[in-house]
Amino acid sequence: MTAGQRIDSILPRSLLARTFVLIAGLMLLFAFTGIALLRSFDREPHARQLAQMLASVANLARSALISARPEARFALLQELSEREGLRIYPAEADDRVAPLPRPFLRRVGELLVQQLGPQTRLTVELNGEEALCVSFHIDEDEYWLVLPRERLERFIPAGLIGWGLAALLLSLIGAWLIVWHLARPLQRLAHAAAQIGRGQRPLPLPEQGVSEMVALARAFNRMNADLARLDEDRALILAGVSHDLRTPLTRLRLDIEFNVADEALRAPMIADIEEMDRTIGQFLDFARGDGGETMRETDLAGMLTDLAGQFRQRGVALRLAPPPAIVCRVRPQALRRAVVNLIENALRHARPAAGVEGDGVPVELTLAAEGAMVVIEVADYTASPEILGGRVKTLHPAIHGGLLARPTPADHQELLNLGWDYIDLVAVNLYPFEATIAKEKVSYEEVIENIDIGGVTLIRAAAKNHARVTLVCDPADYASVLDALRQGDIPFEMRKQLAVKGFQRTAQYDTLISTWLAGARPEIFTGDRP
Repeated sequence: MTAGQRIDSILPRSLLARTFVLIAGLMLLFAFTGIALLRSFDREPHARQLAQMLASVANLARSALISARPEARFALLQELSEREGLRIYPAEADDRVAPLPRPFLRRVGELLVQQLGPQTRLTVELNGEEALCVSFHIDEDEYWLVLPRERLERFIPAGLIGWGLAALLLSLIGAWLIVWHLARPLQRLAHAAAQIGRGQRPLPLPEQGVSEMVALARAFNRMNADLARLDEDRALILAGVSHDLRTPLTRLRLDIEFNVADEALRAPMIADIEEMDRTIGQFLDFARGDGGETMRETDLAGMLTDLAGQFRQRGVALRLAPPPAIVCRVRPQALRRAVVNLIENALRHARPAAGVEGDGVPVELTLAAEGAMVVIEVADYTASPEILGGRVKTLHPAIHGGLLARPTPADHQELLNLGWDYIDLVAVNLYPFEATIAKEKVSYEEVIENIDIGGVTLIRAAAKNHARVTLVCDPADYASVLDALRQGDIPFEMRKQLAVKGFQRTAQYDTLISTWLAGARPEIFTGDRP
């Protein structure tokens, strides 16, 4: 996940909330920046003011001590301590003077040196006691003037803080109202667009507010009216299409029923007419704009059996493996049309197999349940059945030639001469060898049968020719590959990354097999061996 995606995942999803967060953040940033600038500009005047105050107090204290009679000095010091909180101590050579911790205090110390002389010292901790201490001299003697630490601090009145917070809160409320006023028409527009997407007809949007929103609402209302008019025109056209197409089909069927006496000829002709009628009905359902054909419970085994029977009546060599009883919710006419298209494409493009009679080639139709998915497979490419109990399925020149052929005229022509063509995308999942050896009780034979050969070969062939072929061997990549296909094509960098993943997968797979095989015990093999 990129930095932009992480930020996008943290931010709120709605335009209203995002815009408010942006404005509120800018307001807070402006407020804190203003406070920081104010403190920066106020630092120097404050330092000069504090240095002047300390210098004045030190000078007054020195003058008072010099002017007072020796016997009255003690009383003077006591009075200063009680009334002003000032204490004066003679400096000792072993005084522990802490260095000034902040640049502000160091600036105050520099100003005091300018006013009281180079021997002046300033500290906020003297002999472990935290206080504001300034040194001054009387003749050769040095004294410490100790003031309460509170003289250093500047307190912001609670009322001022309250007014500031109130102003900030009112500003945020005002920002929220402005953003809400701007986002509300867009919310109405999004809701109306969603209604159109569901096939509903929304009410006209109010054309009020700022000029841009008025223009947007007016354009949307015009589009909505045009769509409504198109729906009405389409309904009228579809009624005419249904009549113009189905009336000849009905006459044709009646003519067949009365004039074709041979049942063997009449049945496939009627089946074709019924298929055409179903296709017309499916097209009309889709074109009416009501969502097309509805989903309903369908017997897939019965559907495939019916299709296989229709193709056999036409003399097509189609094999249907005994289908399991599977009933699921589908659009039956759409699914039926898709399967028919697959079979017809197989009959049109697959290579004829030796020894097969009839107009077509052997096409195998199978129905199976794989976990939560139902798979309908139309197998036709090689015109060769799997052999050895399924051990040989995809190891065929028609497949690997289509994978390994380079995008050159010579290679392509050679494939076409053989009746083959390019294969551009391979999606393959290897036999579950890892899951098999993880079982508590598993035979040697079962493990061996779960070593994939054809799948690994497909992966390596597709990965080698990644300049043209896209390999998908990880279900986690299905979504990204489908997105790339919807956008037009799969870029080379993605094909390269998928090829790297393919070689990594086969390397891991082979390592796992060799590691297990090196430590396996063949004596637990339960099958018959020569």
